[in-house]
Amino acid sequence: MLETTAKLFIQKLVLEKAVDLVWSYILKYENGNNVSTAKKNAIAAWRKLSTEYVDFSIDIENQAETITWSGVKAFDALHLACAMAANCDCFITVDKRILKYKNDKIVVCNPLQFISIYEEMMDSE
Repeated sequence: MLETTAKLFIQKLVLEKAVDLVWSYILKYENGNNVSTAKKNAIAAWRKLSTEYVDFSIDIENQAETITWSGVKAFDALHLACAMAANCDCFITVDKRILKYKNDKIVVCNPLQFISIYEEMMDSE
């Protein structure tokens, strides 16, 4: 329940433009293959709120391959590589395998951890 509340709070921050949402070709691809039309449409609606779109590049593909060496699955590695290409501060997930990934280019965190990071950033301003 706490993670759901945190997720809703993060969505509110995106709607209020307090944080940026980055969209990518891999998210577009995966959502396009979603069998649930309702879920597909709900997710696609967030695309309009994104501040940046990351398109395919060889650099992203190479970065993703490197990420897979740490045990992250291929599609998840592409999501991470896209976030890094966009210079995102954080990558929010509830996937335990991805949460184990450590890199000095991006903070991988769950929704609750992100709220703490966000509050620290606001306190320091």
